[in-house]
Amino acid sequence: MVLWFRFAPSGLSTAESLRIFGTGLLADAAISVAGAAFIIGLCSFLSSVLALPSLLLLPLGFHPWIPVRRALFRIAVTVGLMVTLFLWISEWYFFAEFESRFNTVAIDYLIYPHEVFTILRESYPLPWIGLTCFIGGL
Repeated sequence: MVLWFRFAPSGLSTAESLRIFGTGLLADAAISVAGAAFIIGLCSFLSSVLALPSLLLLPLGFHPWIPVRRALFRIAVTVGLMVTLFLWISEWYFFAEFESRFNTVAIDYLIYPHEVFTILRESYPLPWIGLTCFIGGL
């Protein structure tokens, strides 16, 4: 909504605006479901792998998994918030430059990371953006 009010094209009818929002809602829902499935699967796998050493200590009376689980959860939430904030900030700049949400241009960021990050480092305050994401995540 923030991007829409900042960068909305003029002269769109209500029907066109609703179509755009509907398409965006479907795309966001699909990405959210796929992302949640991936994260749940990854977390399940990692917790299984990390729990194995703890399970071996249970017969000896040690229960080290509870504090480890809490620490891993806090780390995961912090990293998740940092990534979310980074994506919000980067999407703002991406939209300002290309007048669209992340699309195939963003794939170039993955294919040519050195060239792209050199340009980004020269154009944007990346240390401040990273620090903001880190503090926001904490």
